[in-house]
Amino acid sequence: MQPPVLIALGLLTMFSRASAQGWFGALNNYFLPGTTTQPFILDQWGNPASRFVGRVEIIDAATGNTLSRNGKGGVALTFDGIFYAGAMQVPGSPVGSSANLVVLAWDSTTGPTWAEATTRSGWLEGQVTICCLSSSTTPVPTFEKDSNFEGLQFQVVPEPSASALAAVGFASLFLVSRFRG
Repeated sequence: MQPPVLIALGLLTMFSRASAQGWFGALNNYFLPGTTTQPFILDQWGNPASRFVGRVEIIDAATGNTLSRNGKGGVALTFDGIFYAGAMQVPGSPVGSSANLVVLAWDSTTGPTWAEATTRSGWLEGQVTICCLSSSTTPVPTFEKDSNFEGLQFQVVPEPSASALAAVGFASLFLVSRFRG
């Protein structure tokens, strides 16, 4: 081969490796090491969240960009408490590196996206680090073997009860009458 061709091939190889993006697989259907506990997405009562209402979105913590294939709408739970978001690429994270991710989960009856659900109730988030990103979709590092994901549980934003509202109303009437009289 001619030297210019070798140089061009070398630059092409170097560029393709430098621009390679790392891949990982997002699935929580496994048991935590040394336990019989699965890292479920749990509802506010500690039960696996229903597959009919639970949704999960995965975000690159470094950029805030959504990695989930359905964007901000996330992916539905595959089974109660279990999600499979598929193989995902982390832009700007080279092969072999680690990526910091945020897993967002919510009850879709409170909003179609995590951002809308957080203004109501039934939402949660958790930081996850996954290491050793791969160069292709098979095999990919997984939450099971290459991350610190241990599951999430919905947090409920309590709504004021009728008795609490009545108490506030009586207290305000008492204060108004006291200032008038």
